Amino acid sequence: MKLIPLLAGSVIALSSGMAAEQIRIETRIAGKEPDGELLPLAASGVVVEEGKEAVIRFGVFEYTMTPKLRRDGTVEIVTVITEKRKNESTVVAKPRTIVESGKSAEVGIGNIVVTLKPTRLK
Repeated sequence: MKLIPLLAGSVIALSSGMAAEQIRIETRIAGKEPDGELLPLAASGVVVEEGKEAVIRFGVFEYTMTPKLRRDGTVEIVTVITEKRKNESTVVAKPRTIVESGKSAEVGIGNIVVTLKPTRLK
């Protein structure tokens, strides 16, 4: 870190590297009932650096989410949903969503609906 003197003896610290932006991803998992109604199953929130993976687990499923900031200000989230049973792992789906920061997007996999809401942290 380099210190730069300012007027009146104050200093400002400049970092030579830029820290990756952090994104909070709120996740809700719901099961779709035969009548179409959604039954809430789980909710979670995680803070992750842009470009890094965040993992949440629910039952036998693991949800790996990687957010990426796009030039237009939206957030792209690549999710890998893996079913883990004993010594076996099977990738069930790899949905990719693009959504505005602070807004929600839904991904349906069979009778499960995953809602993702990314928010850029300042």
